[in-house]
Amino acid sequence: MKYGHIGDGNLHVALFIDVMNADQWERLSQAADRIHRAAMELGGTVSSEHGIGLARAKYMPEQVGEEALQVMRSIKRALDPLGILNPGKMGLEMR
Repeated sequence: MKYGHIGDGNLHVALFIDVMNADQWERLSQAADRIHRAAMELGGTVSSEHGIGLARAKYMPEQVGEEALQVMRSIKRALDPLGILNPGKMGLEMR
């Protein structure tokens, strides 16, 4: 199912699966990866009004580039030196 608020460029895709079925989870993961990569190839982003989150954090290096990621990490380090504020949600783990 697709839905969203196209006026501001947000397209949401909801894929329904049996969450107890490992094969369906794998197929969902592959489909989500293809959708995210297609969005980036078309000049879009993997984020929306809800942010990046755990599911899309892995796309941040590809989405914004390593230089921008380093700037974000330095800001995160300055504001959250212990890494305790919303960890893992934007792919900014200290490296």
